[in-house]
Amino acid sequence: MIKEEKTQPEIAAFFGFKDKTVIHQYLKWQRRKKERVMAGILPK
Repeated sequence: MIKEEKTQPEIAAFFGFKDKTVIHQYLKWQRRKKERVMAGILPK
């Protein structure tokens, strides 16, 4: 979603999130996941 340059409200509407904190945590999780892959740590 971030690669497609969607805004936080657009991402929230797509997944059905209503709380701003949930959106923020989801995006933070996605960034950490991407950083780990770039560092060579593969996801489970």
